[in-house]
Amino acid sequence: MPRSRPSDHVISNPSQECGRKCPFNGVCQVERAGPRCSCEPIVCNGAYQPLCGKDGRTYANDCHRRKAECETQSHIGRKQQGPCDLHDPSPCLQKACEHGAVCVVKNAAPVCECPEACPQTADPVCGSDGHAYASPCEMRAMGCALQRDILIQHKGPCGELLVVPGPRGAGGGTPRPSPSSTQPFSCDWSYAMETDMGFA
Repeated sequence: MPRSRPSDHVISNPSQECGRKCPFNGVCQVERAGPRCSCEPIVCNGAYQPLCGKDGRTYANDCHRRKAECETQSHIGRKQQGPCDLHDPSPCLQKACEHGAVCVVKNAAPVCECPEACPQTADPVCGSDGHAYASPCEMRAMGCALQRDILIQHKGPCGELLVVPGPRGAGGGTPRPSPSSTQPFSCDWSYAMETDMGFA
């Protein structure tokens, strides 16, 4: 198996190796030829949070502004939050994403992407595919990955009993099976009206 040449080996290390802090957001890289400051390790995501720089350019987010500072080796201050031309609409306004995908701007172009991670919250739901999900976000992420629409069938795990409130003041309630993926969910309006008026 061929060995990589020492000159190909790059180590990213803070100023401990460079002996100084890289200016304009640069990142220290130690190579065979010696340490150098580079802009290449600065990787920005596609979040569209536009801001206007004092150079008159609109940046998709603050990371892109900082990277431009590194590449031009000059300070670019913030002029305002939002695009330089306040009438300049977001590219995502004309982009329709399906199956739970969200629009992000990359290289000034709108792109649909599946959400990378969901908050760790306990909000279980039963999807229209018959599977239980830890949260609506997890359900949408699965629908996006499978490129199909998965809707909330009902709150809580699939197959769990729902308690329908009884008449006011009577206390308790009537347990009813929660709707499954094969039984569409519908609200029993007649029952709701009777219990609310005290006829049930």
